Amino acid sequence: MQHKFLEDEKYIINMRKLYTIALAFILVPVELKAQWTFQIKVPRPVSILTVVDSGNVKIRYVLNKLKDEPGKSDDVHVLEIGKNTSKYYSCNAFEEDSMSINLKKQPILGGSTKFTRNITQANKYFWSEYYKDHAQNMLTEYAYMPRGIPNYQYSEKIPVQDWTLQDDTLTVHGYLCQKATCSFRGRNYIAWFCTDIPINNGPWKFGGLPGLILKMYDERNDYVFECINIENHKTKFLITSYDYRDYGKIKREKLLKLWEDIFDHYEQLINSQLISGSGEHEKFPYNPIELK
Repeated sequence: MQHKFLEDEKYIINMRKLYTIALAFILVPVELKAQWTFQIKVPRPVSILTVVDSGNVKIRYVLNKLKDEPGKSDDVHVLEIGKNTSKYYSCNAFEEDSMSINLKKQPILGGSTKFTRNITQANKYFWSEYYKDHAQNMLTEYAYMPRGIPNYQYSEKIPVQDWTLQDDTLTVHGYLCQKATCSFRGRNYIAWFCTDIPINNGPWKFGGLPGLILKMYDERNDYVFECINIENHKTKFLITSYDYRDYGKIKREKLLKLWEDIFDHYEQLINSQLISGSGEHEKFPYNPIELK
């Protein structure tokens, strides 16, 4: 009996694309086990970005801060606050795009692994850019997928979290913060927000509190966002976007299903000739921030 991933004719990825998708995965032997990495597409040009707004405040968060792991770097995210638009994106991904000229001088395979993303990190490494259009009350995610898989986008109303305020306080990055809790799309969260910074925004899709969210985590600590820097620019900086015209439309739930299939069924997508190395192949289950 075939898996539903192969049966569903209406599904985004059909049989003719399976071999192409397989090229998006590279097996790298590490000690006794092998680890999967995603091969990214050619980095996007940053010289032709489009201006969508301007702002004075920029916040940096670290996601799932790494401790004592030589050779790995923290996944730093940026929240840019504009008059009508806010943008949330991975600083690491943007830097990879910015280094595209240097990438052309290097072999894509067999060279630096700077431009691959390990599957063990992918559950915390955001590949997308998120734009909140506050004037229209809409959020759009532009999902930059691994090589061999089309890019996608979807829009939804800016999500509203049903917060419960608490009296507890915590100092985050030198700011006194108040505690709030909520349940959102399958996870229970704790947030620490600062009323001295009257911005009702925060990392990823979170916001709606009477102050900027400086720290945020789910009760299992699968996803931990923590502010590491707040920039107040005297001169407005530009909030820009890539060219997303070739990003196909998709429903949010369908995109989650696509990622689930990539994670949980990659063995069905890999041509045996692409497998190298020996030893046990470790499987990393799908653990998305949105469980529903």
